[in-house]
Amino acid sequence: MTKSELYACYTSYLDRHPEKRLLENVDFDSIKYVSKYYLNIKDVPFWDSLPDELSTSQIADLNTQCQGKLRWELIESNLTANDLDDFERMKGIKIPEEFRNFLMGYTPLLGTVIADFVGSEDYYCYTFNSKTKSFDYLYDDDDLDAPKIARVQFSFTPILYKHELSYLNDRYPLLLPYGLLCLGELCCVGQEIIFLDCSDGNIVSIYHDELISDDISDEQLNNLKHFRFKNFDHFLRCMLGAELYDAKKEDEKRVEEYKQRPHNSSSSPNVIAL
Repeated sequence: MTKSELYACYTSYLDRHPEKRLLENVDFDSIKYVSKYYLNIKDVPFWDSLPDELSTSQIADLNTQCQGKLRWELIESNLTANDLDDFERMKGIKIPEEFRNFLMGYTPLLGTVIADFVGSEDYYCYTFNSKTKSFDYLYDDDDLDAPKIARVQFSFTPILYKHELSYLNDRYPLLLPYGLLCLGELCCVGQEIIFLDCSDGNIVSIYHDELISDDISDEQLNNLKHFRFKNFDHFLRCMLGAELYDAKKEDEKRVEEYKQRPHNSSSSPNVIAL
């Protein structure tokens, strides 16, 4: 997506979910410091006297002083193309253009979002219940053929202002030489780690419980990876509710494309059923 398209995607999501703007709803568990530039200067009269970076405890104290009404602002990334070129050289990878645009776009404090997927018995057959904070089975009723929506939780890897690459570098660093950048964690009964595969631009998943070894071969890694989305833009739109994700259809298209292209291998594309 272009920068303007990214902005429209974010603002559309935040307009539908205004509660996500409140700092008290941001998941700071994995974040130590954030820039004061996320704060709306109108909300904090003494904004100028704040340090450039605030600890999460300082943010919590400020929010208490402001009666829990502090919001975060959508601010532009500090990254440049040269920064990404240096990161690519250091890691020996080539970041797809879509993800480069994303990293140089904005740095939202999205944290964990709830995304709607098409439900099916073979794929996503559980849905998140916001009241009980648990997952309910979609097919307890007799109408198995009725269209169903599975709500899943996705926790984004933080992309923070002036620290845009820090968390990408620190999460699953042993997989970086394989061109896998961790985008976050998807939870729907089981837990999947979602990666951008820089080798082809696809979004793939690996089950959390399978990432238990530091010593892994290319063949083992390929067997653990499961195709999820064709590209990053599609993934982001689905996570932010701009598109409805249908895992079954995506896998069917993936298999059909594999059958139609010339190849010399007897291997088949990995698909995933949950």
